Amino acid sequence: MVFDRDAFDKFTIRNKCVRFAKTEEDYFLVDPRRSSQRSPYYIDYRKLTTIKKLEECSNYEAEFIETNGINVRGLVPLGIPDNGVRLANFLTTTLSDRLKLKPKIVQPRKKPEKEASTYIGKNFIGEIESGDEFFIIEDVPTTAASIHYIIRLINDCARFEHIHLRYGKVLILCDRREMRANEQLSGLEVHALTHIHSLLPKAAQMLDIDPKIVKACQEYYNEVGSEWDKKRDENIGNPDYWSSFGFKLGKQSSKQGREKSRV
Repeated sequence: MVFDRDAFDKFTIRNKCVRFAKTEEDYFLVDPRRSSQRSPYYIDYRKLTTIKKLEECSNYEAEFIETNGINVRGLVPLGIPDNGVRLANFLTTTLSDRLKLKPKIVQPRKKPEKEASTYIGKNFIGEIESGDEFFIIEDVPTTAASIHYIIRLINDCARFEHIHLRYGKVLILCDRREMRANEQLSGLEVHALTHIHSLLPKAAQMLDIDPKIVKACQEYYNEVGSEWDKKRDENIGNPDYWSSFGFKLGKQSSKQGREKSRV
């Protein structure tokens, strides 16, 4: 089947993965562990708590991979703790069934295993060999610090174990399109199933969000947003699309020229 972004957006909204603040006092911490930045909206795929929902999500991921011709043959799916690990495990099963692939199952540990005799064993569950290439999976990068943590682990494993490991492709469910994360992801081949320009207007309409909060979303994006790929998506450059939802594009970032366009 061909990947349907509109269907995935509605799946995200139906499963309550998008929340809007009711007042400024209710703004969400975008990354409680790493940042004090607050946002009028929050996207959280940890709401997918049942096997059925996670399987449906992994089917969307597999359809996205197939539709966009992303070559994952021979790659090792590696999820970001905590939710990325669940997503990677279900995607591994789905890829095995749909694409007849048999990727390894490797997981980063939440905490290093002190009793392990190797650096790999201390930091990962599963077998890692020289020549492995990882396909990093995340739900919603906010600061992208978690992705960089995994990359650092991979590099350290290669260095301490004297083996050759690679990475490059990153699959994310929703791109918040914020400058800080986009700058951190520069140089990686990033693929996103959806992004806030597609998801938020639908969510605002389906959830009947107060126009004041919609305006707050616009103002927030004016401050932190990045529109480096404005021309790559027909909806982003179409003002009629936005006005139909009562939602306007943010101002163009001064850093746009330095940011990397990606799929």
